[in-house]
Amino acid sequence: MKRLDGSWPGETLRSLDKTRDKEKREEKREEYSRPPTSQEAVLREIRQAIMTCRLKPGQWIRQLDIAKQLNVSSVPVREALNTLAAEGQVVHERHRGYRVVELSREQLEEIYLARSLLENEVTRRAVPKMDAELARLLEDLVGRMEHLAALDDILSYTEANRNFHFLLFERARLPRISNMIEVLWQNSEAYRGLIAGPTWYGWAQEDHQKILEACKARDVDGATAAQEEHRQNALTKIIDHLKEPRV
Repeated sequence: MKRLDGSWPGETLRSLDKTRDKEKREEKREEYSRPPTSQEAVLREIRQAIMTCRLKPGQWIRQLDIAKQLNVSSVPVREALNTLAAEGQVVHERHRGYRVVELSREQLEEIYLARSLLENEVTRRAVPKMDAELARLLEDLVGRMEHLAALDDILSYTEANRNFHFLLFERARLPRISNMIEVLWQNSEAYRGLIAGPTWYGWAQEDHQKILEACKARDVDGATAAQEEHRQNALTKIIDHLKEPRV
């Protein structure tokens, strides 16, 4: 099956169905032997297109063109777009189709404010519950992100980044709040793709290391401050990017 840029994938795609329990996370650390379904494969390709800005905020998504490019029927394309619509990454308009979500500066700031309020609370509850196993998993993910940044693999980096943060959040054992945070992340996913690149990877990895060291030391205030700095760095870069004239 071709990618949206016309190339053929060189390796087996991984399932994008995510669960947040430890059992599923450990499974993701090993290679999948089961081939992906058409819907899973299409979903990954559209995510990749959004995160790399081949599909930009506000852009209409032509289902038939995608189906033709990926050599699949329209059914898995529609299923993938429905999944992305439920996540808030695309918007469906009746009689018109789907387009990538487009947010104003005010909406982005509101999302990051809500994230700050919720993530600070779960971080404060999670850090005292740190143990050696969680520290090892977080450290492994920081190393994996370093490797993926060097490859400029934005989608895999995004998945590893999400796992890093949510492994910590879930240690607070506040599943409803973790679900709220996940929705907020999904709502602004396309915009984090706007700032991806070598410079951002470097800053982000410095932030991740600060978060990791504070967590390992069970430094609640330090971990909360490092998370806050990380969010604000991202928001500032996104807003700066939105100020740039469009070509």
